[in-house]
Amino acid sequence: MSGIFHAESGLMRGMGRIADLIILNLLTLLCCLPVATMGAAFSALLSSVRDMVNDVGGGGTVRLYFRHFRQDFRQATKLFLPLLPLFALVALGGYLLLVQPGAQPPLALTALYLLAAFFIAGTALMAFLLFVNFENTLAATLLNAARLVVARLPQVLLAVLLCYWAPLVFLLSPLVFLWLFIVLLLCGLSGPAFAVTLLFRPLMRRLAGPQAKDGEES
Repeated sequence: MSGIFHAESGLMRGMGRIADLIILNLLTLLCCLPVATMGAAFSALLSSVRDMVNDVGGGGTVRLYFRHFRQDFRQATKLFLPLLPLFALVALGGYLLLVQPGAQPPLALTALYLLAAFFIAGTALMAFLLFVNFENTLAATLLNAARLVVARLPQVLLAVLLCYWAPLVFLLSPLVFLWLFIVLLLCGLSGPAFAVTLLFRPLMRRLAGPQAKDGEES
């Protein structure tokens, strides 16, 4: 029985990983409060989760997170700020077409909006996933991300549903979102980040080479 609760047992390691994900989630939410730092916050989350999955890093979860936050702050912010108005347009379009009382848009317009929203959301997600794994210019990162959305459509669709569940639920049912708010607080960001990191880990390993960042295995 004592072996189950040993520090190196599977149970204790699993519980430790869950605790780390909760800490990372709270840190990311805190660092997202100033909108201008959201890019660095998400970048630090993905980098920390990548290190967790690859069993590298060390030094404590909080220290690891803020190390990545400081290291990538400038570039992550440059990557995020051009995406911010696109997200605002997606949110506005979602309200006008899907949520606003009495809205009855043509089916073709709704389909076009959903396609554009998916492409923007998927490109942004893949851009940050590539950013935390590889050294490259921001323009090349965005271009490669857009290509991956097309090339890995099923995987990216799943990743988008996982990572953008909160705004999707909020748009469709604010009441349900309130019921799930505790999930958002505890693991609404870090849980999907962990799942997406595992989902794309084989691809990241295959692409890894001289451009891989320090935390990525090559």
